[in-house]
Amino acid sequence: IDIGLMPLFDTPSEQGKCGLKAIIYMAGGIPTICSPVGAALTIIQNGKNGYLAETKAEWGKILANLIDDIELRKRIGLAGRHTIEADYSDTHCFQTLKEIILDQAL
Repeated sequence: IDIGLMPLFDTPSEQGKCGLKAIIYMAGGIPTICSPVGAALTIIQNGKNGYLAETKAEWGKILANLIDDIELRKRIGLAGRHTIEADYSDTHCFQTLKEIILDQAL
């Protein structure tokens, strides 16, 4: 996979999707393009660790840029990987869970 795609319609059902597809792409260092819907708005920092595209023109422009520029693909993919390591890794999640449990216990 060279580019991860997660297109969604802006409907109540799709607004509730968790963004796992984007997380999987990003964990693999794959530059990711998502619709600006649901969890993607939290996971993706547009232009930094992935892209948010709403219109056909935006999808086309971002895809063309990524296809034409291998260094851009590498940079965005690596930034996405760092986001997942920092915010979604098992270490981060277990630490957050531990803090919540300890906070409730005290």
